[in-house]
Amino acid sequence: MSKGAGISHSELLAKEILDQFFKKFKRLDNVRPSWLEGLEIDRLYPTLGIAVEFQGDQHSRIVPGMHKSADDFQRQLNLDTKKRRLIEEKGLKLYAINILDLDRLRVKNILKRMSEDGKKYASKNGYEEDVRKLQQIRWEIDPEEKLMERADSLTKIKRNYFRPPKKNWWQKLLGV
Repeated sequence: MSKGAGISHSELLAKEILDQFFKKFKRLDNVRPSWLEGLEIDRLYPTLGIAVEFQGDQHSRIVPGMHKSADDFQRQLNLDTKKRRLIEEKGLKLYAINILDLDRLRVKNILKRMSEDGKKYASKNGYEEDVRKLQQIRWEIDPEEKLMERADSLTKIKRNYFRPPKKNWWQKLLGV
């Protein structure tokens, strides 16, 4: 299978941003551990105790074309809740990242929180080399500009996509 087959452009972008800071750590992409009962983790850093889910708006609201009904949306929410519970029962920290809301400030904040949680987990579980690697991350360096420009464009697409269409003056006048 080619790189990124079946994975959205926005998920690939989010993974590229993560790789800028966490490329030195063991990672598993699109993994289905048996304890997750058939559910998938988009990215798992096993020695840091971090699971990452890249989510679109379909995880927080009904999106036409993605949900057939309110029941379908509720099923999505139930699966998300089950996944979170199973991950937390394993002692891992789940980061559910809405990939259409990735702006520069949010990216840095998420990455720093992941690093802090990773340090705690790695230290507690004897992964001292990973603790040292986390301490060496240079937070003053921003993610690559081209990646952030792509993230900014996704945020703009979301704003425009979900904005209701404007009515013409005659539609307003006639109330249609």
